[in-house]
Amino acid sequence: MNTNSPTPLWTEDDTEAMFAAIGRYVFIFQYIEAKLDQILLLAYGHENRTKRQQKIAKMNFDDRIKEVTKIVLTSPDFDRVHARPGWVQSFQALMSAVDRERIRRNELLHSQYIMEFTEAGLPPVRSRLIKNAPQPVELEDFTAEVQKRLVAEIGVLSVRVNFLVTQLNHDYKAPPPHDWAGGPVEWTIDWDPGDDPSDESP
Repeated sequence: MNTNSPTPLWTEDDTEAMFAAIGRYVFIFQYIEAKLDQILLLAYGHENRTKRQQKIAKMNFDDRIKEVTKIVLTSPDFDRVHARPGWVQSFQALMSAVDRERIRRNELLHSQYIMEFTEAGLPPVRSRLIKNAPQPVELEDFTAEVQKRLVAEIGVLSVRVNFLVTQLNHDYKAPPPHDWAGGPVEWTIDWDPGDDPSDESP
């Protein structure tokens, strides 16, 4: 046994951890999708719930984002939201972040993962073909650090979306808020576009 051989940069444990990270990412993404469904069911009302669910089932994720955005910003049932300009801007930033995550999810799931070099201690390579692009192939070393960042960022996004659902439940068909002097109060959902993890450089 050669005790002086270097430890491989990529091991079988790393491969198993990669599979687990992708699974966590997909699970959290589906959690976000479920939260958008909750918003739509709230907005559509509880009458004939089965019919409402059938309507949502026909939507893809992009449709859900657009429908949630449209309803929250235009429905009189969310008049309390309309009384908060700061909140509306925060909401729009959050929905933009959800849309960017949708694009990233599609890129991840439609990529190929090249594992041939892991036996030499190198990380897998994520490869994706891009339609009508000057460089039709995108390559990325799918390292443990990349995986951790993916899971961390979508985890933060899921917390923000869950917070949004909680606030919309309170805002639904509620009177606009007022301060003690009788003027409108601007609330936000604690979302600063500058904190958007999907905007961070790798």
